[in-house]
Amino acid sequence: MSEHIKKKQEARRKELLDVALTVFMEVGYEKSSIRLLASLAGGDIGLIYHYFDSKTEIYEAALTYYNEKYLERVSGIVDNTELTFEEKIDRLFISADDSLAEYRPMSSEGNIDMVTILLVRTMTNFVPVFDRLI
Repeated sequence: MSEHIKKKQEARRKELLDVALTVFMEVGYEKSSIRLLASLAGGDIGLIYHYFDSKTEIYEAALTYYNEKYLERVSGIVDNTELTFEEKIDRLFISADDSLAEYRPMSSEGNIDMVTILLVRTMTNFVPVFDRLI
């Protein structure tokens, strides 16, 4: 498979994960469906199953993707050698505020599991990032 095709497939997979995150945040895991995800992604059910074996797999992948994107933002601040320690702390607090705004749509009663999973994963993955800060 050519590099170009791989990049296109990875970009499409990320698009699907963005759609899945939006759906899971808005309606929760239980009320979502592969059909809804496919429709909002502009494709059919086969599109989703080309990239993921099940709704559970896309849910897990979406949570991982969200967590990775957030950790990239935080790592970008921590690893920025042009910032002082105080500037890094300031930016981390601003980033935390932005993150709370992102979590708000997830905080409905139907999304408690999603929020819990993301918080646990984030805290677990933050340890090595904050080790670099200190």
